Amino acid sequence: MKRLFVVLLAMCFGITFVSAVFAQSATEKATNAAMVHRYGGDVTAIDRAANTLTVKGKKGDMTFDMTGVKMMGEPKAGDRVMVQYTEKDGKMVADSVVGIKSPRNPPKKDMEPADEK
Repeated sequence: MKRLFVVLLAMCFGITFVSAVFAQSATEKATNAAMVHRYGGDVTAIDRAANTLTVKGKKGDMTFDMTGVKMMGEPKAGDRVMVQYTEKDGKMVADSVVGIKSPRNPPKKDMEPADEK
């Protein structure tokens, strides 16, 4: 009777650990599918009817779906922004849009000669 109990207990532990491993691998696959990406550039177009935002960056123009996005202010054409997005069903869905305040090319200060002593 003791041996039967030990064997059943060992089988329960084995099933528990195997199911945990399978559940973890399924979670990792789902996490990889919804990776968060970032893309920065200048806003070229905003289509409020289609709820999209087009940003021109180093890799070219990218259009983002703006449904349910968190924004710090309303971007305008020509503004520099950073977009966090995920790719869902072949579409880039923006999670957040943040304006970048610093100019891309800061103005150069005029250099003055040092006073001679």
